[in-house]
Amino acid sequence: MTPPRGFGPRPAGWLLAVLALTVGIASGCSRDNTLPTVIEMPTTTDPDAAVDLVPVEAPLPNAEIVAALQAAAAGGDTCELLAAMDLAQPDSSDPAGATQVYETLATVTAAAQTSVPSELGPDWASLVTAAKRASTAVSEADGDVSDSQVKAAFATATFVEAAEAFERYQLANCGPA
Repeated sequence: MTPPRGFGPRPAGWLLAVLALTVGIASGCSRDNTLPTVIEMPTTTDPDAAVDLVPVEAPLPNAEIVAALQAAAAGGDTCELLAAMDLAQPDSSDPAGATQVYETLATVTAAAQTSVPSELGPDWASLVTAAKRASTAVSEADGDVSDSQVKAAFATATFVEAAEAFERYQLANCGPA
């Protein structure tokens, strides 16, 4: 018995039928009432698209950071100096200004070492060491704050512990920022 006409092994015919069916289904489908797929769901990897993140303010100009550090150091208030240091994120697009920020940070932290509360003494010494290392590194890197040696200055376990102690001190002794 022979198969009826149109049935049988014709790969090209089957391929064309499958292709026509696929195209027909795809062109007839509408996405108007569909839910977004995982790929289309917004994520928090893009801070501009994340609705639950507080927008980060642009960093202060380097000259303002230097002035704030100097004023806080002159005032002799540890809380004020710690607050000024919290804002000391130099603008990387201004290498000379970034170098000045790190030089000022090293200078004011060293000068304040004798006047900080005794509970911060050892931690402050770690800060002074890190600030001096960072100042030297950023100067040698021609103001490049992303240089690995600049980052390494503040990445030691001793400095990280000191930074945590400063945070605890600010929470216990300083008013809201």
